[in-house]
Amino acid sequence: MEFAREDAEPDARLVFFFAGHGTTVKTPRGEIGFLVPVEGDAQKIATLLRWDQLTRDADLLPAKHVLFLMDACYGGLAIKRTTKPGSTRFLTDMLIRRARQVLTAGKADELVADVGGPRAGHSVFTGHLLNALEGAASIENGVLTASTVTAYVYQQVGHDPDSQQTPHHGHLEGDGDMILRGVPQVSTEDGAIEELVTLPAPPQTTEEQSPVTTLDLAKQLIAEGKERIRLHDVVSQEIRVVLSRTATDSFSVQAKWSLEEFVGRVGRYGDALSELAKLQALLGYWGTPPHRRTQSLALRHMSGRLGTDAGNAGFLALRWYPLLLLTYAGGVSAVAQGNYETLFDLLTTKVPRADGPPMIDGIIGNMYDLPQDAYRALPGCDQRRTPLSDHLFGLLQPWLDDLFFLGPDYSPAFNRFELLSSLQYAYLSGQNDPWGPPGRWVWSEPDLRRKLAQEVEHDGQAWPPIGAGLFGGTLENFWTVMKTARIQA
Repeated sequence: MEFAREDAEPDARLVFFFAGHGTTVKTPRGEIGFLVPVEGDAQKIATLLRWDQLTRDADLLPAKHVLFLMDACYGGLAIKRTTKPGSTRFLTDMLIRRARQVLTAGKADELVADVGGPRAGHSVFTGHLLNALEGAASIENGVLTASTVTAYVYQQVGHDPDSQQTPHHGHLEGDGDMILRGVPQVSTEDGAIEELVTLPAPPQTTEEQSPVTTLDLAKQLIAEGKERIRLHDVVSQEIRVVLSRTATDSFSVQAKWSLEEFVGRVGRYGDALSELAKLQALLGYWGTPPHRRTQSLALRHMSGRLGTDAGNAGFLALRWYPLLLLTYAGGVSAVAQGNYETLFDLLTTKVPRADGPPMIDGIIGNMYDLPQDAYRALPGCDQRRTPLSDHLFGLLQPWLDDLFFLGPDYSPAFNRFELLSSLQYAYLSGQNDPWGPPGRWVWSEPDLRRKLAQEVEHDGQAWPPIGAGLFGGTLENFWTVMKTARIQA
């Protein structure tokens, strides 16, 4: 078997289909799945093709999206993530995010039916797969994705009277989604497809339930209220993990600047922060006053190690990116829930060093020291007017949707958070000509500033962000910064 690397360009979509036998070998470290080729002997491992070797070889391909469709049964698949039922995704982000996805006909030790199903001459799995690919799995506007195919085949095979098997599915790597058909030609003024679609996902069976995750435990502890100490411990442990993963030995500030290294670091930071950012989002959305200390814990620890080191100015500034990501995760979630006390804490927590600035001041002051051209080097941001904002918008959307099922409410919450944080930053600057960074709302929701002013005129001192302490807790301060702040690149 040979991968034609030169034939798979970065934007290529590669589908790998195998129909045949699979076998699973149990080892002290878990199960390992194998393909049984025509010449193979299931009793002789040396004649088999190891499944994880096949997927590792796929990493050599520059193709952004690879989908493995395996009409065989497997155990030992390194499934990292499955799409939750009802998840919503922007087509733009599905296109630009890397993905290695897999759908197999059955799990380990299951008998995979070679006959029956909806199509004569095909197995149950392949028959339903062909129906899915020919349109039965299409969703809104005729869009057909790997996730919708997976959901359809999972359901159909699981309920087929000729079947005694349950397909296995998920992401081996990445969190994008291969779009097989139906990408709409609808663009915003800066060339981005901003269409939100809802992806069906297969229900999880009881035997497929995984052990309680860190996020599940955090939800339980937040709900119980009395478990503040245990929740603090859960968050503290994840902070320790992130501090280790983002230490200077992996993100040296002495390295020579290049856009390739910059893009790579942003991606590695995102991977390292994904679980902690989701914890921050949970605290932003569901947190209550007793959780306030824990809500700012990650920001205090992550910023506390940022001193006055010497090194490349760009990579020194980029060390604030994890704090930016955590603030957005918690802040957007807080705004979505109307939890403005938490938003106030996130934006005004002091950087824990002598004369440390408010968190939003340190984050924006450093992140906007980097040139916008650097952010335009990030995937999908080359034509964006607000590349950093658009990058964060796409990165956080699937995380927050999986947690809270925000759907179409995500974009308004994101935009509102960015405008409020920008105005708060301008207020804290205390200058005669205050400035605030622009967000994607300047082009996607250009009347947002006017709508915010109307809202404040209606609510007066009862406006929740004022009551939470933003803008010094006074309408006078709000109107001053609202009228004078320049929010522009």
